[in-house]
Amino acid sequence: MMRSTAAVFITMLIVLGAGVKTAAGSGEIPAPARVVLSRAHEHMQNDDYDKALSVIRDFQARGEPDPPPDAHDPRGYHHPEVWFFIGAIHLETENPDKAAEAFGRALQRDPDHVYARINLARILTEQSDYNGAAGHFLHAYEADGKTNPEYLYYAAVTWLMDDTTENTTDSSIDAFTRLVENHPDDMRPEWRENMVHALLSAGREEKALVHILKLADHYEGDKRIQWQEILLYQYLQMGMEAEAFDYALFLTREAPDNEKWWRGLAHVSLARNNYENALVALTVYGYLTPLSPDEKKLFADLSLQVGIPVLAVPAYEAAMDQKQNKWPDRSLLQNLVIAYRQMEESEQAVETINAFDGHEEDPDLLALKADILYNLERFADAAEAYRKAAEKDSGASAGRAWLMAGYAAWQTDDLPSARKAFEKAAEFERHQPDAEAALKQLRHPE
Repeated sequence: MMRSTAAVFITMLIVLGAGVKTAAGSGEIPAPARVVLSRAHEHMQNDDYDKALSVIRDFQARGEPDPPPDAHDPRGYHHPEVWFFIGAIHLETENPDKAAEAFGRALQRDPDHVYARINLARILTEQSDYNGAAGHFLHAYEADGKTNPEYLYYAAVTWLMDDTTENTTDSSIDAFTRLVENHPDDMRPEWRENMVHALLSAGREEKALVHILKLADHYEGDKRIQWQEILLYQYLQMGMEAEAFDYALFLTREAPDNEKWWRGLAHVSLARNNYENALVALTVYGYLTPLSPDEKKLFADLSLQVGIPVLAVPAYEAAMDQKQNKWPDRSLLQNLVIAYRQMEESEQAVETINAFDGHEEDPDLLALKADILYNLERFADAAEAYRKAAEKDSGASAGRAWLMAGYAAWQTDDLPSARKAFEKAAEFERHQPDAEAALKQLRHPE
């Protein structure tokens, strides 16, 4: 699965903190700054964000305009929490660029300000800077004492969303791995789904398989079916045909009325060259839902392969009837003819070929028809069909057609035609010995 198609969702809320409580690591807020932030917070609770911002800006105007981050600031004009409040106000008033600047200033003074990290990460996510956002989410997780699994999940999933930076999938997988190891009881199914997307996009199918199994076992209803299908597909993709067969068999027993599992069992059986099982599974599938033309052809081919032509004939006929043209393709016709021959209905096989208007221009069909006529001992008709096949064929098969035309003509005592056909066959290296032996016998009959 490609990263661009992964079902990745992030829901973030603005973290304002509780009142003027300082974030971990920011240090105690000086009393003057605390008073100002309390007043600003009251205005924010009344949705008067302009007034809240004005209160803070008036307070900052009393100090240095832009001191370095490590400058002494006893009154807290530029305390990280002050800048965090400014960022939160801009975020609430839908001014993300100014909010990001303010959160950045808070982080210059306190790199471990968790709430500033989370809100800045949210802004970067909305601006599609997924790599930058992921870094802030991860830092927030570390700064918060590695106790909040959501922060680590957001780091993993935003890296997964990034398709512009190298190695972000590996970073995503590393974060997901830490999430599973550090917070196994907090691992939500939707988190595990995105971990599967990350692992599959990185080609780590074996590691993904464990999580796919958990998801297929956890869900119910349509979601369960979805992940069961993914699991069956992964078994096949990884060449685990025995596991795929066992699982497909389990699925048909768990939900025997679900046609998907019978179709899956048929394809798994085909992959293992078990045509009998494939035919049985496809038969049940056909009882549950109408077969498509291609599925009818597959059913017919399997019936023919396992030696049940009586099933193959109606299936081939049904497959052809569903096509726009009477005879949709040569392979259907050829296999239908073979099925008739296995049923010892050679005359019907000839009639079937004759019903195809284009067979006179097709050397393979002409040769097939000629073989049937020869076996029926209709030698004159066979000789004519072989000659036509040879004349239409510009390849190596023409040699056999000429050779057989000679034998068929010989059976009718049409020696001139036989001699001419053998001479043509002798031009082909593979058939030259047989053709010359026949010519010698014609010249010197015993």
